[in-house]
Amino acid sequence: MRPSEIAATRRLLAQFKTHPVTEEIVDRAGEIYRQWHPSHSIDVNDALLAAMVLGQGASLYTLDMKHYPMSGLNVVKGW
Repeated sequence: MRPSEIAATRRLLAQFKTHPVTEEIVDRAGEIYRQWHPSHSIDVNDALLAAMVLGQGASLYTLDMKHYPMSGLNVVKGW
């Protein structure tokens, strides 16, 4: 990010809700990682994101659909 983009970037990011990564989320992410890493090459960040989205009952918008095959996860192709 260029210095001239800092203010606009902060305004954009301020519109998003944030949630803490709890022990429950980390445990669920570990289960997701163990199940899906061998077949889909997901990494720890993919597992944490999936666990957070599942815990919130939210939707995940991504272009990387293959990393989120988890049952019950609402994945939407972005853009």
